[in-house]
Amino acid sequence: MTAPSPCSDPAAPPLPPEALVPSPSAEAPARPRPAPPSARAPAKAFRRGVVTVACELRTPRVVQFYRRDFTPISHWLDALDRARDFRHVDPRAAHEAERVVSAHLAAAQDVFEGAVQRSDGLIAAQGLADVPIRYADPVTVAAPIVHPAARTYLRVLSTADDAFASLERAWLLGLVDTRARRIEEARFRKVLRGISTRVREQYSAMARVLREARAGTAPPAQPGGEAASPGDMPWWQDTAQAENSATP
Repeated sequence: MTAPSPCSDPAAPPLPPEALVPSPSAEAPARPRPAPPSARAPAKAFRRGVVTVACELRTPRVVQFYRRDFTPISHWLDALDRARDFRHVDPRAAHEAERVVSAHLAAAQDVFEGAVQRSDGLIAAQGLADVPIRYADPVTVAAPIVHPAARTYLRVLSTADDAFASLERAWLLGLVDTRARRIEEARFRKVLRGISTRVREQYSAMARVLREARAGTAPPAQPGGEAASPGDMPWWQDTAQAENSATP
C-alpha cells in the first residue's frame, strides 16, 4: 500500500459511538407555554378618563423615545394634576408646575420646527423637494392622552420625527455631511431627554411637598443643610421668579 500523499486529505478520525436519543414519552411532562397576553399582569392603568390618539412615527430613534418615555411622562403629568385634590397642596403650586412643563414643551417644539424648516429649505434650494424618504417599518401608535400636556408632548414627538427624517433625507441627497448630521441628531436627542427630565423634576418636587405635609415635618432644608425659614418662598414660586429674572 502506498503512503498517503502530503496533499491528500488526512485520515478521518474514528466516529464516536452513536448516542441514542429517547423518543418522547406520553408520561413526560409537557413544556410550559408562555402565558397569552391577556393573562399577563396589566400595566398600571390611569384612574380617570383617557383619550386615544393615533400617531405615525417613522424614524427608529423617535419610536424608541416614545416607547421609553411616553407612559412615565403621562403618569407624572396625571399625578401633577391629581395633586390639586389634596388639601396640603397650594393649587398655585400645581399650576406653576404645569406652566414650567408647558413652557419647556413649547421650546422643544420650536427647536424641531426650526430644524425641519432648515433641512427642507436646503433640499428645496437644490430642486429636490419632490424626492421623498421612505422607512421600512413606520409605527402607528395609539397614544393614551391623560393630560393636555401629554397631547402636546405627542405633537413634539411627531415634529421631532419630521426633523430626524428631514435631516436624514438631506444627508442621503449629499447636502449635509456626516459630521454635521451626527451633531444635529445629538442635539435632537438632548432636547427629547430634557423633556423627560423636566417633567420628572416637577413631579418629584410635588411628591416631596405631599410627603412633608402628610408627615407634619419641619420646613424643608435648604441646600446648605439649614431649615428654611417660614418667610422663604416655596419651590414653585422660587422657580417662577428665577425664570422671570432670566427673561430678557
